Amino acid sequence: MKLDEIYRPIESDLGRVQRLLKNEMERVIVHERGDGNSKYDKFTRKAINYLLTQPGKHLRPALVFFSARSVGADIDEPLIRMAAAVELIHSASLVHDDIIDEAEKRRNLLSVHKKYGVKIAILIGDILFAQSFDIIAGLPGVDSDTKVRLYEILSDLARRMCYGEIFEQQILDGGESIGREDYLRVLEFKTALLMSAACRCGAILGGAAPDDVEALASYGLNYGYAYQLADDNRDGDSIFSEDLNLMDLASEFVATASTNIENLPVTEVTKSMTTFAEYILSAG
Repeated sequence: MKLDEIYRPIESDLGRVQRLLKNEMERVIVHERGDGNSKYDKFTRKAINYLLTQPGKHLRPALVFFSARSVGADIDEPLIRMAAAVELIHSASLVHDDIIDEAEKRRNLLSVHKKYGVKIAILIGDILFAQSFDIIAGLPGVDSDTKVRLYEILSDLARRMCYGEIFEQQILDGGESIGREDYLRVLEFKTALLMSAACRCGAILGGAAPDDVEALASYGLNYGYAYQLADDNRDGDSIFSEDLNLMDLASEFVATASTNIENLPVTEVTKSMTTFAEYILSAG
């Protein structure tokens, strides 16, 4: 099944996220510089728009929405903004990762640091991180305790993503061979935890019971493992040096992800979530 078919239950909501992202970044520029018409504002706007006009597959916003919908919630403004915040964290991490990896291109276009320089790219990534947390602080109609909880989830996530990148760089710089446990730890910190956080935050805002929040967070974690394994297999750049069939291991995580949500009501949404996990294997 194609991704647009899987997204059908949340298609319009994903469109709202993309529009909100553009509005949020425009608001940042205008807020900082008054009317937003100085040459510095125009440059910053151009650099940010260059990044945001390279939309990916919106996997993480989709996980926010699927998780909320799986527990019977409607997609309201707080969930749209939550999905945007998660996507900003993801986009910021990509900008910084491309610098570290010295990547020439991202989504068939020059990476931000190749287009505008390393210093500007670092600062653009920092702006995206900052704005994601600003969005959480201003979630409309959400009580302060829930905002703090969401804030803590995402701040811990950002820290762990950095740890994962540091861990991987130590491995690469040292030229050392690592075992399966350490390889999966890198995947967890760099990729899977973000997927898990997207599901956890969507479930919390969707009013899920504690057990369902944990089940959906586990679904996201296993989804993330499978996604990165398939990505490593496709790109042929796995840091794991031992003989391991990455797609076989990805299949195991996909199966576990489906098991994580088997106690949720069987609906069109939960069926889509199972298909969403299986899609990773065909895409890889």
